[in-house]
Amino acid sequence: MKFGELRVKNEQTEICHHQNTGSYEKRFSLRRFDMESSHTKKTMTEKNPIERLQDQALKSMIVEAIKTVYDPEIPVNIYELGLIYGIEIGPDQNVDITMTLTSPACPVAETLVSEVSRKAAGIDGVQSVNVDVTFDPPWNPDKMSEAAKLELGMD
Repeated sequence: MKFGELRVKNEQTEICHHQNTGSYEKRFSLRRFDMESSHTKKTMTEKNPIERLQDQALKSMIVEAIKTVYDPEIPVNIYELGLIYGIEIGPDQNVDITMTLTSPACPVAETLVSEVSRKAAGIDGVQSVNVDVTFDPPWNPDKMSEAAKLELGMD
């Protein structure tokens, strides 16, 4: 499996993790997160019905895999917490995941992003994974599922 490049972006800093070398590089910039993905140039409307069904099935498997990822400080998986903003299946099963963190200062940011990438890449049929982290819009408890709110006694 090929792995994509993990990027953590906010308005001041961009941290890149290169999966193939395991190296990190930190860049400073004032760019905002760009929602357009390099993998998802071909839109769902350009795919035939069978490809769309295959993408939906693949997306469901990716969601189930991501539901096994937990923030160590919160007893709810990151999907139910509302940290996953989007999952796009591009041509040739290249996957783009847009996610956030509960805080820009999250001490386990690199771990969570790497784990999301690893879990998604472990799904049969996934060719590559690109995980983009954004803080726009910022996470808040309203993004949590009803199940997560119940688990945390917030409902």
